[in-house]
Amino acid sequence: MNNIPIKVAMIGGIFGLITAIINKLGIITITAGVAHYFFILLGIVIATVLILGHIYFSKNKKINMQDHPIFTQFIYWKRYIHNGFELSNHGKELIFKEILDAHLDSFETKLSKLHCETKNIHNLVEFKNKHICILYEITDSLGSFFNKLTYSEDDKETLNMVIPKFNRWCNPSYELVADKIEEICESNLYTDNRSRNVVILLSYQIILSMIILNASKTLNDLNGELKGMSFKGVVIE
Repeated sequence: MNNIPIKVAMIGGIFGLITAIINKLGIITITAGVAHYFFILLGIVIATVLILGHIYFSKNKKINMQDHPIFTQFIYWKRYIHNGFELSNHGKELIFKEILDAHLDSFETKLSKLHCETKNIHNLVEFKNKHICILYEITDSLGSFFNKLTYSEDDKETLNMVIPKFNRWCNPSYELVADKIEEICESNLYTDNRSRNVVILLSYQIILSMIILNASKTLNDLNGELKGMSFKGVVIE
């Protein structure tokens, strides 16, 4: 059996995991200088994934888009968030599980419809613009999601403190996806929308690994700002 999709699925996860471990152990601090090299390395990883994706697609013309490895990764990350993501501060744990779960739901919902929404677009500029709009719909989803009536005013106040910082850490990753969409649309390697969509999804797949790291960065960036606030009836220590 061809194991290329397994390798593709692992590359993003392994890279994100290694970075998370380095950050967790304090081996390096993600400063502006380190971030510069970090995103150069991430660019190399993305380029590698795109090449593997092209090889895989070329050999598997009949692959169903719903069989793309990104959808398996959604299952993995959701299980991790619910069963493996734990913090000593229970209030913070509740907040970040809520944010990560909602954000991954938004990714999964929009990306599962991606091919249906773009397969009949024949103009490359229109195709690219549609993808950029889908990306922005995902990134903007947190604000609208947490304005639902199911959240109390205390919940909303706490979320409004956390979400802007979370988005700030995520923005470079979103920009990388936007850049890859541009490159894929301009490349002669991909001759139809289906092949472009397969590879664009691989770019998103790497971003999923980075979102968990961004949650950790956000926690470190809050520095006690949430102390005394509450979420779902739990006071944050």
